[in-house]
Amino acid sequence: MFVDAASTGRSEIWRYFLAVPVLLLGAVLGVVFLIVVALVSYWILSEPNNLIDAFGLLIVDLNQPWRWGQPYLLTDAVFFAGYLVSIFLLAAGPAVALRFLHKRPIRSLIACGRPFRWELLRRSLAVGLVALVTWTVAEVVVGGVNYRITSDVGAFFISVAIVLLLVPFQALGEEIVFRGYTLQSVARFSRVPAVRLLVPSVLFFAIHLGGKEMSEGGVGYIFYFVIVAFYFTWLAICTDGLEVCLGLHVALNYVALTAVSDDLRSLTSPTLYYAVAPHSLWGRPRPCG
Repeated sequence: MFVDAASTGRSEIWRYFLAVPVLLLGAVLGVVFLIVVALVSYWILSEPNNLIDAFGLLIVDLNQPWRWGQPYLLTDAVFFAGYLVSIFLLAAGPAVALRFLHKRPIRSLIACGRPFRWELLRRSLAVGLVALVTWTVAEVVVGGVNYRITSDVGAFFISVAIVLLLVPFQALGEEIVFRGYTLQSVARFSRVPAVRLLVPSVLFFAIHLGGKEMSEGGVGYIFYFVIVAFYFTWLAICTDGLEVCLGLHVALNYVALTAVSDDLRSLTSPTLYYAVAPHSLWGRPRPCG
C-alpha cells in the first residue's frame, strides 16, 4: 500500500534522524534558487550598476511586493515563476533521502507498487476546476463584493501562462513532502489512523501560518486551511496514492492564482478580477502554497 511504502525500504529510526538535515537542504535549495533567479533578473532587466544594487532592489520589492493595479514588470513575472519552482524544489530533500538513506524508488512517494493513475488525476482536476470555477463565478455575481476586472490584459496572460505551466510542479512538490514522505514516515512508526491523519495535516497547516491570509483574513481562512490540510491527507490515505489530492491541489491553485485576487493574499498575481473590499472572515479558496 502507498501509506505503508516505507516498509519496502530501509526504515530504521536512525535513518530518519539523518534525513532531517537532508530535508532541510531541500528547503535551503529552494530559497537559494529563488534568490539567485530574482537577483539575476533584477541585474539584467532593471540594469543596476552591480549585483549589490540589484540585491537592494530585490530587498525593497520583497518588503513591498507587487500589488494588483501596479505595473507588472518582467522582474515580477520572473520572481513569481521562480517562487513556484522553489516550492517544487522542496521535494529534492525527500528524493535524496529515499535514494541514499531509505534505499527505495523515488516514485514510491507518489504511487507505490503500481503505475501512476493518470485518469484519476485528470478526473480530480476536472471535478476540482468545475466546482471552484462555479463557486468563484457565483461569488463574483452574487457575493456582494465590489470586483474590478483587470485592465492589463498582457500581464494577465503572462501570469496565466506561468500558472498553467508551473503550478503542477509546485503542487507536486508540496504533495511529495507532506502527503508523500511525511505521511509514509509517520505510518512507519504508527498504525493508528488518527495519528497518520493528524501529523502530516498539522505540519501542512503550520507552514501556512505565516501567510497574510492567516494573520489578516480572519478565522474563516484558518478554518479553510484546516479543512484542506486534513481532507488532502485523508484522500491520500483512502485512495492509496497522491493522484486525487494532486489533481485537486492543482485545480485549487489554478483558480486561486488566475481568477480573483485581493489584498489579503500573500502571493499576488495579475488575476482576472480584483476584490476591492475582500471578506475578512469567509472568502474564496486560496492557493495552498
